[in-house]
This record gives sequence, structure tokens and C-alpha cells, in this order.
Amino acid sequence: MNSIEAAVDAARRGHCFGWLPKHLIETDLANNRLVRLALEKPDIRTYPLAISAPELGDGRDRALAHFAQLLSSNGRL
Repeated sequence: MNSIEAAVDAARRGHCFGWLPKHLIETDLANNRLVRLALEKPDIRTYPLAISAPELGDGRDRALAHFAQLLSSNGRL
């Protein structure tokens, strides 16, 4: 999403779920247009990510190489 407003609109249309600012959706919650999800662990958010970087091995992008090295040193890559 390019903006919070776009994320709210997508959630209203039923296209996604999200952690949205309560002040922007209070009316939607009160009118049951949106509902709160009961999460098993509401304080933990895990997002699987993938990096596709064929240029990583050629040394041209030092920032990307450093980022990949940080991920791999933490056992994440």
C-alpha cells in the first residue's frame, strides 16, 4: 500500500487485513464494517521475506551485500 488511507480502503473492501490506526477505523469497527481479529499472540508479528538479487555476487551493490550478510549472520538467510 502506498498510504494508510489505501490500506484502510483495501481492508474495507475485504482485500486484506492490517494493523491500522484506530482513530481512522473507529466508525468502521462500531458499524461492524471492520472487525478485530483475535490473534493468538497479538504482540508478535512475523513476516516471511525473500530477497531476489542476482547482482549480489558481482559486488556492485555494497548496501545490498551488507544487508544480505547481516541476515545470514543472524541465521535468517
